[in-house]
Amino acid sequence: MSRCRFIHVTAFALMLLPATGCGGGGDGSTSGGASGQGGQGGDGVRIDVSAIRIEPLDAVLDVPHGTPVSLAYRVFGTPVSGGPEVVLDATLSFSRPGLGTFTGPQFSGSGERGGTGTVTATYGEVESTTSLTLDVHADIALDGLAPALIPAVLAATDDPALSPAWSYPEDGTVIPPNVYDVAFRFAPQGGSDAFLVRFAGEGGAVQVLTTQPELTLTPTNWNLVVDLLGPGALEVTTYGFASADPSRAGTSTRTFHRSESALRGAMYYWSSKGDHAPVQPNEDATAPRGYFRFDFTNAEPGGKAELFLGFNRAGNVCVGCHSITRDGKRFATSYEGDTRWGIFDVASTADPMQYDTGGPSDPDALGHFNTFTPDGQWLLVSGGSMLRAFDLSAPATTLAASFPTQEAATHIAVSPRDGATVLYVEDRSGPGGTRAQSGRLVRIRWDAAQRAFVDREVFLEEAGASLYYPAISPDGAWVLYNRTTSGSSLSNPLAEVWARRLDGGEPVQLSRANQGPALSNSWARWAPFTADDGHGNPRYFFTFSSVRPYGSAAGNPQLWLSSFDPSGNADDPSTPALWLPMQSLSLNNHAAQWTEIFVNVPQ
Repeated sequence: MSRCRFIHVTAFALMLLPATGCGGGGDGSTSGGASGQGGQGGDGVRIDVSAIRIEPLDAVLDVPHGTPVSLAYRVFGTPVSGGPEVVLDATLSFSRPGLGTFTGPQFSGSGERGGTGTVTATYGEVESTTSLTLDVHADIALDGLAPALIPAVLAATDDPALSPAWSYPEDGTVIPPNVYDVAFRFAPQGGSDAFLVRFAGEGGAVQVLTTQPELTLTPTNWNLVVDLLGPGALEVTTYGFASADPSRAGTSTRTFHRSESALRGAMYYWSSKGDHAPVQPNEDATAPRGYFRFDFTNAEPGGKAELFLGFNRAGNVCVGCHSITRDGKRFATSYEGDTRWGIFDVASTADPMQYDTGGPSDPDALGHFNTFTPDGQWLLVSGGSMLRAFDLSAPATTLAASFPTQEAATHIAVSPRDGATVLYVEDRSGPGGTRAQSGRLVRIRWDAAQRAFVDREVFLEEAGASLYYPAISPDGAWVLYNRTTSGSSLSNPLAEVWARRLDGGEPVQLSRANQGPALSNSWARWAPFTADDGHGNPRYFFTFSSVRPYGSAAGNPQLWLSSFDPSGNADDPSTPALWLPMQSLSLNNHAAQWTEIFVNVPQ
């Protein structure tokens, strides 16, 4: 028997390792602690063994994406009776059948997915294991660059002067698998005119050559990243080099995280041009303002938000401050003047819109900010110095309860978990509404059986600061809110997003999501489902508006997506934010409200 040490296996096409024995000692062997009763040797003779081992040991296959790969294994046993090792007719299995499987001693994989798994050899009662890694890589050359540049750049001499400077996304950003059109941006350095962008994960790498300092993957290539590399850490390294001399390259790396769970639910948000121009005829068709929506559950690559209710269809009035039922069927909005609300069927095709409860001329539909209870039976409304509850099971606008507040009441929210825990804002020195000056967060309970608001208590207040826009997490455990130290709640440039557990504890500034001061980070709202971070840990997504620069949107609010790890860093459980590509860069986008289900409007 020939003896050699196996170190590494490389495959560039269909790859077969010759079935010659390779020794190397006991590395990776596992003693079963007893003889392998019932096993057979390679010649079919039954042999009792005290230990077995597998060859090759800890193999690594370098596989071009989509290239089938095959690798032959052998299992050796140490006879109980003594003497040299013998080849055994053992059973072989692989822990990750999605990557490949065994037929007898032969492992075969499609090359479509990569990763590391465990090869287990079983002989009677004795087992041994070793690792097998499929390092799958997909190479993509754009802008007329030659694919042969990729291995040259990977082997290039490091030149820090050529290292690209990352600008977006921020290190640590979480990217859901169904958010397409993410732009990876970096600035050239040292005269570099070409770049290799290498996306690396547990399953291998996707390597893209480009001459542009911004890379937005096509839907096909993003799906390749998602499917090949899997969830978890996504290490993206940019190599800057001169196309005429790929022997030198500078690198810069950021690590993002691709969540296991997709971003689900539908988002309804408000958009305007940032002015208060009168409503114009036919503006819904030519320059729409009002409510837009997007279905993330069924998101298509390149999809854009659609106009849901423009000012014309609303009755030629400005609408704002909205909520939607959990099942996505009913929608509530307030109107200019902020003293009335109306509810309509999301699937309605009426133009102008017909309100089945309330409306701009209904004297009984009093209030401004509003929220539906999770069962959709009640609309809870704040306005003036009053909380009101309306019974939506009644055929007309029906006030079920009212509660006088100590100060002007605004910004009401209800727990999606129990439908009873309510938070709202009392403005200690201002008019409330959209311009709260000195807000405190107040908790009260909605008792549906008694038709009453009960058990009022101050949840959080702070001297010298205004707290407003509360939102309660899907599991009812956390509260997002805004904090500022001067000015009102309307488009405040100093606004920051904070969080606190509903059962108490210290408030937490979400510094990673906020990014920095004076960015008007406002209107934080939770997505309706708990996600998974790729390792079995819960994570929430939330959106907020911010005026931080992005592309041509310099100074106008845009919607950003962050994630929140309830069991993570207690000092800041948020992550840096991702710009949502489905929105318009030319509009001011605010106040994203979420629902679980996207209801289609008949065409």
